Amino acid sequence: MSIYRRVLGLLLSLIGIGLNLLKPWPFKIIVDDFLRPNPTPRGDWHTWLPLLCLALVAIQFFWGVINWGTNYILVKVGLQALLKLRTDLYAYLQSLSLKYHDVRRSSDLSFRVAYDSQSIQTIYNKGFTGIFGSVVTLIGTFAIMVQLDWQLTVLSLGIVPFIIAAIYFFAHRIRRESTFIRLTLTNVNSALVISTLMVLGTAAMYYVGTLHVLAGTLTLGTLLVFSAYLLMLYQPLESITYTAWAMEGATAGARRCFEVLDREDDVADSPNAVAVESAKGAIRFQNVSFSYALTAASPSGGGQGRPVLHDVDLRIEPNQMIAIVGGTGAGKSTLLSLVPRFYDPTSGAVTLDGRNVREIKKKSLRAQIGIVLQDTLLFSTTIRENIAYGRPDATDDEIIDAAKRAQADEFIRQLPNGYANTVGERGGQLSVGQRQRIGIARAFLKNAPVLLLDEPTSALDPTTEAAIMETIKDLMRGRTTLIATHRLATIHDVDRIVVLERGRIVEQGRGVELLARGGVYAKLFASGKFPT
Repeated sequence: MSIYRRVLGLLLSLIGIGLNLLKPWPFKIIVDDFLRPNPTPRGDWHTWLPLLCLALVAIQFFWGVINWGTNYILVKVGLQALLKLRTDLYAYLQSLSLKYHDVRRSSDLSFRVAYDSQSIQTIYNKGFTGIFGSVVTLIGTFAIMVQLDWQLTVLSLGIVPFIIAAIYFFAHRIRRESTFIRLTLTNVNSALVISTLMVLGTAAMYYVGTLHVLAGTLTLGTLLVFSAYLLMLYQPLESITYTAWAMEGATAGARRCFEVLDREDDVADSPNAVAVESAKGAIRFQNVSFSYALTAASPSGGGQGRPVLHDVDLRIEPNQMIAIVGGTGAGKSTLLSLVPRFYDPTSGAVTLDGRNVREIKKKSLRAQIGIVLQDTLLFSTTIRENIAYGRPDATDDEIIDAAKRAQADEFIRQLPNGYANTVGERGGQLSVGQRQRIGIARAFLKNAPVLLLDEPTSALDPTTEAAIMETIKDLMRGRTTLIATHRLATIHDVDRIVVLERGRIVEQGRGVELLARGGVYAKLFASGKFPT
């Protein structure tokens, strides 16, 4: 948003106001110099009259052009301000932690981005610019009116306090009205009262002005000019008052936007955080405990909720495949979400290659992590762009190779437009299994040293699950992998299985070892399901 464009808009606005103030003067000259009895003309009326009429047309034309240019520039500046605010607001919402989003309604945040952000355009175009133009017009009009006849000026200003009082009175009533009929009646009443007050002021001015003309202290042309300036005086006053009223709503919307932008990130990078170029993949949970935040509307009024994880201590070596199993609410997904710092633990620490993840910049930390979720989130764009989401700079050959490794290339090529085929909103044009393969292709393309799999096959039928798991096993090779699942048959042969129960590690070991112990894992494996 260029400062020069804003300055140019204000300069054009000043020129337009000056031209507007010049409009009555050619007619004043015609009346005073050529139409009154015994005139003292400036010259031959055959020459001056056409010139003065042309001046009227020229002033109006140039005023229209300047006004159009001013509106164009200032509206464009307002739209650029709106675009910047919306972009900054949306980007900052994406950077805030899940803790922030957990306690807020998505509809409220969407409303702030889509509608509250429009307040910046209202503040700029109707507020700052409108008030600036009205104030300059008022000053210029008042100065000229005083020079023409100070007594008429004082008389004209006498009605102004009543006009302002009426505008404020009806503005408050309009804000209180709820039904369309009552709101319409209030608008009609306000228009009637304000117009009546303006007519009273105008009538009083004409009465006293006529006396001045008859007394010879004022010319007829000057009276006509004065009446034109009187309208110019009343209109900005009305505009300023209504603008101040309208700005109340805009200010409230802007405040809601800046509440988000001023919000500190709950999972911010520490001052000494560093970027890591690559990671070996050694992960350690050191006495980690975690509680989700309560919403402000909860009975306790916010704060920490029920603990989800209790003193979890777990060491994972590079390239190990670790399965996290447990019942509903055991804390499997929560444990995984601490690794990329979607949340920070309430106590304890999570480390990557011996470095606390809080000391690693989030962007570089998450660049080392690939994630496949239960429900792969796809955007309403092409398959190519959806696969390249984690690596936007990937070449077509790399994207196709990732799709082949995810066993997605075959079904993609059968689509009408292949890799250029759009997937629909949230991937609605693809089956669940196809969406999951796109998510796996993303992970192949990203080729991160750490892989997090959160219930990647829970929504699939047994046939599709078996095919997807073969692909996932290929994906897990050579990476540190944490997979949270309740399908025990799919993870029985991983390097180690960690069993969570009520947020605590109760067992860990290889599948065969855990079955031999006859503990929690053995019972769950035998039953084929988990308690809820």
